[in-house]
Amino acid sequence: MPRSALLVPLAIGLLAAALRLWAIDLAPFGYDEVDVLGRARAVVDGGLTATGPLTSWGIPDPPGSVYLMAPPSLLPRPALAAAAWAALLNVAAVLMTWWLARRFFGPRVALAAALLYAVNPWAVYFSRRTWAEIVPLYTVVAIWAALEVVCHRRSVWAVPFFVALALQVNTRILALVYAPAALLALALFPRRWGWRWPLVGVALGTLISLPYLVYVAGHWSELAARLAAGNRGIDFDAQNSAPALLLWTAAGYGLLPASSRAAPWLDPLGRAAGLTLWLVAGLLLGGLAMTLRAVMRRRRDAPALLLPGLWLGLPFLTLMAQSSSVYLHYLVALFPAVFLVMGFPLGALLGSRRTGLRLVGGATLILLCAVQLATTGALYRVLAAYDPDETRAAPLELRQAAAALPREAADQLGTGERYGVELPLRFWQAVADATRTQAARIGVSDVLILAGATDPLTAERPAILDYLLRPRLEPRFLQADTLVFPVDRPALVLETPDIDPADTLERFGPRLASIPVPSTNRTGRDYAHLTLVESRPLDAWNNVPPFRNRAAFEGGIELLGFRGERVVRAGDSLAVVTYWRLGPETATAPVSVRLVDASGGSLVRAEPRADPALTATSGARILVRRQELAIPAQATVGDYRLEAIVAGPGGNLVPRTGGRGVSETLATIRVYPR
Repeated sequence: MPRSALLVPLAIGLLAAALRLWAIDLAPFGYDEVDVLGRARAVVDGGLTATGPLTSWGIPDPPGSVYLMAPPSLLPRPALAAAAWAALLNVAAVLMTWWLARRFFGPRVALAAALLYAVNPWAVYFSRRTWAEIVPLYTVVAIWAALEVVCHRRSVWAVPFFVALALQVNTRILALVYAPAALLALALFPRRWGWRWPLVGVALGTLISLPYLVYVAGHWSELAARLAAGNRGIDFDAQNSAPALLLWTAAGYGLLPASSRAAPWLDPLGRAAGLTLWLVAGLLLGGLAMTLRAVMRRRRDAPALLLPGLWLGLPFLTLMAQSSSVYLHYLVALFPAVFLVMGFPLGALLGSRRTGLRLVGGATLILLCAVQLATTGALYRVLAAYDPDETRAAPLELRQAAAALPREAADQLGTGERYGVELPLRFWQAVADATRTQAARIGVSDVLILAGATDPLTAERPAILDYLLRPRLEPRFLQADTLVFPVDRPALVLETPDIDPADTLERFGPRLASIPVPSTNRTGRDYAHLTLVESRPLDAWNNVPPFRNRAAFEGGIELLGFRGERVVRAGDSLAVVTYWRLGPETATAPVSVRLVDASGGSLVRAEPRADPALTATSGARILVRRQELAIPAQATVGDYRLEAIVAGPGGNLVPRTGGRGVSETLATIRVYPR
């Protein structure tokens, strides 16, 4: 091969790297990324594992993805390093696709297939995520090895073939969709494979899979029951069929909405992308037709053309046959076969003796690449709105578009998935950096977090912050309707965007930092806030409630006061915020409020909750709790007493100290007709 020919893969590789590594901190970062990276951190810390993240089928994946992300987990910014590492692995897959196609199908097919792979928006998007269902690099190796065996009769390549498949399956169990294609490749050409080298490959693959196989054997009854449950998808009634999603994936369509109210400047690009769906459909049909024709005529190149077709068609049919919904991210399993099949007719056109056909091939390739590059460029332009530096703030319209586009794209996709414009790693890393900086400045080792949920094992925002803040800080998550502060020392509170806390945090201390995020509101911004709750004497906390009602209950629970309206209409809700001081020995405080009539009958009572957030800090604490009283629409008009109570074991109420009953009257509430 002349040296000048190496300029083509070099240019394609640089293009693929530029698209995948550009502003890598704008890569999506959500629960799935944290699930893999958190397990990788545990492995680095010395805890080996036989399983990986949980699949939508309810069973755990093998641990391959966890071990794959262990190297970047050793670096100072592991989340950023992992995104770059995943991107580089996919750049390698693009380059190997060019070499594979160049070796077996010629330079023109190599140019078309590798270029389409390099610029495909979905390929670029998933290459920046650490949880992608499939590692395309392993698939390229498997296809290359199969072609070496079948086309060049080099049976020793059976070893990397089976090893690559084993690594793929041990990365994501979804890779079992390759089984029909692999088995058919063996069945069609048994003499070319032989038995010795396949046996070595199977042995090595089994050795790689052994930890997971042992786990499956030990939990078979449980796993079988979960698999028997069938569809465990997000949306059981997907709006788009699997063939449509295949075309979308191959054409890079749907990453951004084709028609947008929030960003009408995207509409021309959406129309152009819609036209490319027809071109892609024609190329796929043309590639499969070329394969079928070669097989029917028993041409010498038939086996080479057949294998990519098998690697495209059979995994896709297997995906359609399995019980779970077919989601777009499953179709990463079709990389790079889908680009090879599309490259067959493009290569034929580019190599035609007729000038007109060469022009058609070149124009088609240029058009596809131009539209797909424009799609990725538009996505990156929108993501630029997530700059945490407000001195470089994006225009208002772009910030509002960045906040609205995720819903529009999800509605268009119609599978319950949300891809494209998402809260990027840049935002979450800025939040974590600011939190660590402020915690070090005020000398605290933990941070109280309002993230809308409290369990990092099941909720996305707690999972992200738990991963990014540890091990230097201990995150303690609070319910959105609850605040818990230590009495005798300062506390740092992180409030994530779109959270309505029980009380305005600035009432308790100064705001230390605000990290902006795009919003659909008038300013186009929301914020994550960091607030310092200053330490103050016990008596100073008595002045915090707007309305003060001191009452001591048994168990070290003391009511300080409340905040709320004095009037409400029947059928509406009355929001009441109560303020309590808890003693060091108080482990639980299921506080509540109720409305009672003049005879003592209860009109409505807020459900008490024994909040685990009370353990978020030790020693004496201040508890702020917001509760909603839903006034019945048929409630009698008149005056009611608003009372504070504390629920005890067995449904009984905790008495006040000194034998003063079981409640404290806060105010008289007037209920008006609706």
